[in-house]
Amino acid sequence: MNITLKRFAGWLPLLLTLAGCSASLSTVDDKTVSLQQLKGKWVIVTYWADWCDNCQSEILELNKFYREHKSQDVILLGVNFDNLPINQLEKDIAQNHIHYPILKNNPADLLKLGTVDVLPTTFIINPHGKIVYKLMGSQSAETLDKIITTSNK
Repeated sequence: MNITLKRFAGWLPLLLTLAGCSASLSTVDDKTVSLQQLKGKWVIVTYWADWCDNCQSEILELNKFYREHKSQDVILLGVNFDNLPINQLEKDIAQNHIHYPILKNNPADLLKLGTVDVLPTTFIINPHGKIVYKLMGSQSAETLDKIITTSNK
């Protein structure tokens, strides 16, 4: 029986796709972002931690960027590097005044982001689903805006 299951395990992603199932990401405020929703949009995934000083300064900039772009074809998603329990994560989000969506789980495997060795780290994925930048260190709203604007030309 194990051999049969192993034989069909490789087909599972294809079967789920054909059945109309789609992988998705969940935010701390219980919203769901399907991979289908990300298609055709700029996606910015930023890793942070409460103990990271550079992350603290970046949060202000990311809040500004989110305010300016949330109604456009740009999705900003935060990921807590420490993979904290939800109740602690909610406290950190409130304490750090984060206004953009924070994911419950690390999307690295699902989005094929690779590893994060430095904080903050920001991945920028173009509307075609390709990772075009992996930025390490604190980013400004202006820098992110410039990347998206110049890459659209």
